[in-house]
Amino acid sequence: MSRLREAAEEYLVMRRALGFKLTTQARQLRSFSDFCEARNAEHITTELALAWATQTPRGSRDEVY
Repeated sequence: MSRLREAAEEYLVMRRALGFKLTTQARQLRSFSDFCEARNAEHITTELALAWATQTPRGSRDEVY
């Protein structure tokens, strides 16, 4: 497990402990973690985030609350 994935999972645990459900957000964060791991990224960069966010032409259909 990469350090980025560990940090993402720790973040989700903390937010859930505060009462947030984070169903859609958890799925998206894990998708981003998968994307980063596939590229052997150790740090998040603007370029990496933009590449992940624009990788599909349909865009996100998930609403964020």
